[in-house]
Amino acid sequence: MTDTSAIELEGNKNPIKILQFSDLHLLARPSDTLIGINTDASFRSIVHAARQSIWPPDLILLTGDLAQDAEIATYERLWHHLDALELACYCLPGNHDKPIMHQVLNSNKIACTTRIDTGNWQIICLDSTIQNAEGGFLSESALQNLKSYLDQFPSKNALIALHHHPIPIDCAWLDTMVLKNSDELFSLLCNYPRVKAIICGHIHQEIDYMHQNIRLLGTPSTCFQFKPHTTEFTLDNRSAGFRSLKLYPNGSIETWVERLPELPEGLDFACSGY
Repeated sequence: MTDTSAIELEGNKNPIKILQFSDLHLLARPSDTLIGINTDASFRSIVHAARQSIWPPDLILLTGDLAQDAEIATYERLWHHLDALELACYCLPGNHDKPIMHQVLNSNKIACTTRIDTGNWQIICLDSTIQNAEGGFLSESALQNLKSYLDQFPSKNALIALHHHPIPIDCAWLDTMVLKNSDELFSLLCNYPRVKAIICGHIHQEIDYMHQNIRLLGTPSTCFQFKPHTTEFTLDNRSAGFRSLKLYPNGSIETWVERLPELPEGLDFACSGY
């Protein structure tokens, strides 16, 4: 991942507008399906819906599991989807992604980066993936980078983005794949009151919690959803969605989730895994 990117904004009084897309699970061919869903078509439908929201945003965050088939062709197709938007897009890896994504998603406007400077705010992007594992973990270097950014820019409000959910969400099977060293993360963050929120993907559902004075925001998948408060893998009957955020200069956050009006066609509720 590259170090720092910057977004040029008009003045410092307006909120920073962000769209978060997560858990696209794109497949090697655009016609392929996963759990009965054409994930490519579902993502394109989400983009279409987002164009009716806070468009154009100042930036788009994609918080992992961009690919189910983590191949060059998959990431190249995603690059073309994003390039057509003509917006700054920043990508994080999820447990289904592979390092090849960093080579493909590597241009001026579409990139994997560890920090985004937006004026009154900094967005710090953390790689929480563990090779060949579903759960999350923040390496010592990731935590050191986080601390360094917070120390260097103490006057900026901070939004932290990662793939894995940092605390359990009362969903037993998903909570086996939680961020394993969240205690280290929150022990660090307690010294930095400018950290206002953490956003994640991975859980294919919406959450909005407060934890140790930090807002925790989870976002639906752009394809299929997981049913909350379940002990075993269970699909939800809610439709695909995305999150909109407005980050204000005073540190406040306005955010909401929007969903497609209908469920993706062909959703296979009988599936016991993915």
